[in-house]
Amino acid sequence: MLEVLITYPGSPYYVDFKDPDPLYETEAEIHTLENGNFVIGLNERNIEYHSLEELPPELIDAFIAIEDNRFYRHRGYDIKGIARAFWVNLTHREVRQGGSTITQQLARNLFLGHDQTLTRKILEFSLAVQIEDRFTKDEIMEMYLNQVYFGNGNWGVEQAAQDYFDKPATELDLTESSMIAGLVQAPSYYAPVTSWEPAANRQKIVLKRMVELELITEREAREALFNEEIIINFPRDILNLALEKLNVDKCSEHQRPNYYSV
Repeated sequence: MLEVLITYPGSPYYVDFKDPDPLYETEAEIHTLENGNFVIGLNERNIEYHSLEELPPELIDAFIAIEDNRFYRHRGYDIKGIARAFWVNLTHREVRQGGSTITQQLARNLFLGHDQTLTRKILEFSLAVQIEDRFTKDEIMEMYLNQVYFGNGNWGVEQAAQDYFDKPATELDLTESSMIAGLVQAPSYYAPVTSWEPAANRQKIVLKRMVELELITEREAREALFNEEIIINFPRDILNLALEKLNVDKCSEHQRPNYYSV
């Protein structure tokens, strides 16, 4: 087996799942939770961890649709998914779907970093198979959602929900879930604070894919579209000054608009 050949004990690529460490230089440590799940940077990145049962089904469905629609049917890698992503991206002449499964992405986030090398890709494949052998699908999805990067300094779905929508991840609706799910492919580019149009266009792709997989109806997709730009991370005095010029009520100390029409 491939994973035995390159990750055997004594190998520089060996991962001890009883006491795991990243295989690349990073200040973040892999923390093992009481339930046995792994999180890298739990303390360093101030990650607030949620069980899968706490998160909205729409959020999980959105990630399944756009990142790995065969997630519950493969063993960590998906040859059909790679072929499909290649064809979709070639047809549209842009990267719309990734070839890595959610399990491969988790392996990358936990152990490997993001160097674009052949060794890293082989290790990603190998470690994904090992993760699938050690964790259930729901455990893998839970670990993934709680530590994947969403742009603008946000690690894990809770930080993204609070930053972009000023609410906990447990309260995200379809509109917000579909936008958040679209960010992870290229978080620095799609983050709505960077540029609104790419984020909105990406959300449309997520919703369309959810319709194609019959996870939602076309009507639900239309109703979930964002028609407003998000305001986040503005100092309150600057935001109040801008709203004052627009004749909008100032923000209180405990309230601010999540978004406004422009």
